[in-house]
Amino acid sequence: MQSYVWVALGGAAGTVLRAIISQAYPLQHNFHIVWINILGSLLLAVIFTSFSTDSEAHMRMKWLLGTGMMGGFTTMSTFSLDVVKLLEAGHYAIAGLYVLGSVVGGGVAAVIGILLTTLLKR
Repeated sequence: MQSYVWVALGGAAGTVLRAIISQAYPLQHNFHIVWINILGSLLLAVIFTSFSTDSEAHMRMKWLLGTGMMGGFTTMSTFSLDVVKLLEAGHYAIAGLYVLGSVVGGGVAAVIGILLTTLLKR
């Protein structure tokens, strides 16, 4: 039960952080969501690489910052809806860039996060 409290606290913070960034830096066609998802991928990789043991303290940090905060910060549902809206509006190239940026950008960011964190831990 305790893990749910950590996830809920982190999720609330991540969701508020996403809303603040979305309002402060709105981009055409909601491309701020792409950048939020890329940053979230990087940070999630850093978090899970940094807290790599199964100790109670590391598990709490993974629940709070990883599953909770980064889960609330990033958003698959908004990404999916934005892609559908772009396709419906006939913006096929922009929709393709949106998908490519999110998927490839997120994957690359996660690899960078793991590599950087692994190097810093040495």
